[in-house]
Amino acid sequence: MEILIDSYVYDELKKHCEKNKVPMSMVATKAIKQYLNAE
Repeated sequence: MEILIDSYVYDELKKHCEKNKVPMSMVATKAIKQYLNAE
């Protein structure tokens, strides 16, 4: 599976991860799982 995000979303995700000191991959994986389960 391939997920594409635009640069704005990437920048916001990066800021959130840096602010909360969590790995970007962990946040992205959780968001993708929630999105897939919502459909």
